[in-house]
Amino acid sequence: MNITRFSLAAVFASSVLLTGANGQTTATTDPVGFTTITVRGKTTAAKAFTTVVLPMERADAYAGACSDAVFSLDAGRTKITFPSNVFTANQFTGTGNQHYFRLSNGDNAGEFSTIVANTENSVTLADDLNVVLATTSTFSVTPYWTLSTALPAGGGLQGGTSATGADTATIYNANFVGTTYFYNSTAGQWRTGLSNSDNVIIPPGSGLGIERKQPTAANIVLAGSVPLGTSAVDVNGSSSGSATKYTLVGSAYPLASKRLADIGLYTGDASTGVVGGTSATAADTVTIFNPATGVGATYFYNTTASQWRTGLSNASDVTIPEGAAVLITRKSGRSPFAWYIPQPTMALN
Repeated sequence: MNITRFSLAAVFASSVLLTGANGQTTATTDPVGFTTITVRGKTTAAKAFTTVVLPMERADAYAGACSDAVFSLDAGRTKITFPSNVFTANQFTGTGNQHYFRLSNGDNAGEFSTIVANTENSVTLADDLNVVLATTSTFSVTPYWTLSTALPAGGGLQGGTSATGADTATIYNANFVGTTYFYNSTAGQWRTGLSNSDNVIIPPGSGLGIERKQPTAANIVLAGSVPLGTSAVDVNGSSSGSATKYTLVGSAYPLASKRLADIGLYTGDASTGVVGGTSATAADTVTIFNPATGVGATYFYNTTASQWRTGLSNASDVTIPEGAAVLITRKSGRSPFAWYIPQPTMALN
């Protein structure tokens, strides 16, 4: 778990001209600043493991609207073609330059997909988003965080020549299989084994597991833009199998903690949220970790009492701290879903 402190000393909001797909539109930039993520030190022989989520974003590279755009499928991937040239070819792709397209309005605001190709007047996405796109859709294009951009020169973590002595960061895939990275202080790069991992992507809302090998706490300072719109992250499930699935994910906002009652994780619909029940055995669960000890407490939505609980206790007012990653356990045979996280802050403009 982590503790974050957000500094407003560098925050600003300014009106700028952004070239939209249908001409110039006036928009307001997101406020920017920095947050400090505190990773606890190792105090015993046990691992000092902290779960975090990056609560800031990199600055948008582009924002616009889909007015007069044409939506098509290219090998099952959405291709959006605009009526005029508004981009530079390959502006949003390439090693270390990977961007994602995110909807910023409508019922599916926050949905995002990697841009796999772009020309002067089109973008091709990794997924089929045609069903959620319309000519009224607005969007942003944002570069992904990578290990080297989020944690430059180790980002405050202890480096070393191997993962044995250095602090490590673990990123989990959709099957909850983790890949562990460390900052090689001799080579000046993030690595897994002997491979350069500087350009490994950290998806929005994805949780990281940080293992601290030192007895003192470490501070990770993350500078970027404050997310103000709805955020969407994927929660793993097992559509055609029986295995329980796990997702380390966070409510990635730096300006406010969120109560379990307010996070939109239980919707009453198994296709859009966690499944409730009368006990943690039957229901999907959310585990929140103590920032000082790393010990987790598990919660579930009690459908009889209409409240979040831990055991028999009402836990609806329990908060997910800002910048914290939590573990969602999706019980066997339940499909994956997109978690649309409500906006906890007001625009600072």
